[in-house]
Amino acid sequence: MSMAIDTPQPIEVRKLTLDDVLEMCEADIIKDWERVELVDGVLVTMSPEGIPHAAVITRLTRLFTDVYDAPIEVRVNLTRPLSGPYHFRVPDLLVTQPVAEMRWAEPAEVILAVEVANTSTVIDLGAKAHEYAQWGVPVYWVIDLPSQSVIVHERPVGDRYASVSRRAGTDPVTFPRIGRVVSATELLRLPTP
Repeated sequence: MSMAIDTPQPIEVRKLTLDDVLEMCEADIIKDWERVELVDGVLVTMSPEGIPHAAVITRLTRLFTDVYDAPIEVRVNLTRPLSGPYHFRVPDLLVTQPVAEMRWAEPAEVILAVEVANTSTVIDLGAKAHEYAQWGVPVYWVIDLPSQSVIVHERPVGDRYASVSRRAGTDPVTFPRIGRVVSATELLRLPTP
């Protein structure tokens, strides 16, 4: 007795675009509080933001606002389209030149992108580093909370950074464009209650 084997038909997948995601937000399909990113047309859920992560972002926002004089803008958790309509990330912090019109910042206007990593270190040092380099972000920092270090990525070449270094303790970290130097410890210091 022979048995027929069913071969499943390939499933066609429709990639989502940034516009699709924005429409889903407006229709309340995706809630305001949901943390999502779009990776090659697929909606990806981000880790919930914990207290240490939020505290460091709040502190860094204050520090960056003090360090970078106007008209430089410090953008916190804002959608950032990358490489076409099927891809966006939400950097924890993005330092840009002023963007006068109602539009996304262009790569040439970006000074620094920052991700604070508590549970997302692998993604932040892997996929996101490649994407930010490919998009042309000149300097990318990963504030790595578990290792208490700052990983500084500089000089994008293709989808990689030509220079990647880990800074910890009293190692210097230089703010791009203005040259101010602080220690890695200063960037990692959590606010006191």
